[in-house]
Amino acid sequence: MPGSSSYSWDKMRFLVDQHAGKLCRWLRFLGFDAELASGSLYDLGARAAREARVLLTRNRKAASLPLVKCLILTSDDPKEQLIQVVSELGLRAKMRPFSRCPVCNATLEEIEKERVKDLVPPHTYSTHEEFSRCPSCGRVYWEGSHVERMRKVLLELLGKE
Repeated sequence: MPGSSSYSWDKMRFLVDQHAGKLCRWLRFLGFDAELASGSLYDLGARAAREARVLLTRNRKAASLPLVKCLILTSDDPKEQLIQVVSELGLRAKMRPFSRCPVCNATLEEIEKERVKDLVPPHTYSTHEEFSRCPSCGRVYWEGSHVERMRKVLLELLGKE
């Protein structure tokens, strides 16, 4: 990957080729800024360079793009792609699971329980104390059974920290 001083390895940001949409979502679940994009390889490379993002793609020609940090994904399987990205880029210590909106990529903000009463199902409101809200799309999140299932999948894929 070509070097560039504009990349911040402690705040890794990604531009994910449209063919790896599930990987994009998994990266968001881990707390990484990951934008899904389509277009020509040249357009993707230009955007990645302009926004100081690492381009994640299966297109081997991306390695020759000037001024672009990229990782060529070696598998079509999203779980294998996630393992590759975390391993090759040393992301394990940088993960902040469930801190970004998996839908629109914004950083979630804590919200007082009282403010979500009319936004979540009554059972959820009565059985949970902590909630987050996306400042961009307004979705409300809480640690329900789906989060526990995802944690198990991530543990299986990435192992213990």
